[in-house]
Amino acid sequence: MNRIKNILYVFVLLIAFGFTEKPLEDGATFVDAKKKDGKDKNFKDIIKEFEGKVVYVDFWASWCGPCRQEFPSAKKVHQDLKGKEVVFLYISFDRNEEDWKKGISKLGLNGYHLYPTDSQKQEIVDKFQVTGIPRYMLVDKKGKIVNGDAPRPSSGEVKTLVEGLLK
Repeated sequence: MNRIKNILYVFVLLIAFGFTEKPLEDGATFVDAKKKDGKDKNFKDIIKEFEGKVVYVDFWASWCGPCRQEFPSAKKVHQDLKGKEVVFLYISFDRNEEDWKKGISKLGLNGYHLYPTDSQKQEIVDKFQVTGIPRYMLVDKKGKIVNGDAPRPSSGEVKTLVEGLLK
């Protein structure tokens, strides 16, 4: 009984402090799609959370075969850039949140994960012409998109491009 009380206590504390990032599993973190006032964050708001770091954005979905084929290469890029000021941000186009969470867990995807609201998905489609996935984007330390159609992890170019932006 005490164990249940302790778990509930920790849960209440987490809610009370309003963390915007919630650990999913070792190395994977949720990014909150909402601002503190309950409104949707726009893409710029989300990227601003990683200011000072290079951001490699991966637009994907758990049902997408080509997306899934890239993950072994993505994991190698993660490992090659470990300890550097780079963030891997996965933005899902899954049809529901449950499939998204299962996909992250099953595929063992480390990094930051966003399940965007419908309006955020529409912003991404409209603003960046993301009409197919997988699709990648590279953002510099100041939050400027330097490549809106960046190479796939399997290209062998990502590590070099990111390291160039870290200088």
